[in-house]
Amino acid sequence: MAFIVEQFVGDKGIQIGYEDIIRPFSFGTNWQKLRVGILCAMNGNSNMPDVTFPSIGICTGYNARLSNSCTDALFMRFSYGFATMQIAGVAPNRYYALGGGTSTNTPIQRVGSADANCGAGLGSMYAQLSANPGNARNGFMFTVTKGTVGAAAISCDLIYHSSGGTAGATDVSRGTFLAQMESETTGISPMSLGSFATTLPTRFVKDWDSMFVNWLRVTPTMVIDCMTVVRFQ
Repeated sequence: MAFIVEQFVGDKGIQIGYEDIIRPFSFGTNWQKLRVGILCAMNGNSNMPDVTFPSIGICTGYNARLSNSCTDALFMRFSYGFATMQIAGVAPNRYYALGGGTSTNTPIQRVGSADANCGAGLGSMYAQLSANPGNARNGFMFTVTKGTVGAAAISCDLIYHSSGGTAGATDVSRGTFLAQMESETTGISPMSLGSFATTLPTRFVKDWDSMFVNWLRVTPTMVIDCMTVVRFQ
């Protein structure tokens, strides 16, 4: 059974640039399996070279991806690939579309000032992101099961249209987003990347007690419409 236990922001409640936003769980470390997710869009209208991607994850305390003294942050990027993020579509249905490539998206664990890939990764993801937060939003979810010491089961679930679709014209409603957040299966529509077991490469304490969202560009900013945590029991 799943329960939505935290909703941190409301409609267009926050915009972030080159920064982390961290919110502690009200239940601390008292969980075995949870899902963190955001409903978001980019706020821009020009091509982005040197692509970076939004990341969501869980962390210990108030230090996450941008900290050089991070205790432990475990996160997944929305997409991964070496290509320019091209603006596409016709206003108001503008969106960013990624090019091709053969990269693999892996969960990442940050401890101190170093990042380490967590073993086997997911196949290539070439997402599209809305460029108009007033018209369309995309959903991104990251699921973690603590498992045994030294290992964790991780899945990455996304709601968006794959490359070549019409992501900028397709809005994910708050109701759809929350319903998928509560679904314990990996059948997230229209695309799910499933789950896999991974080994934490650096630190195995598993005292994650906060959710965070990260964006690595000053412009465009990322608009977060909803930032939600589900704890499965």
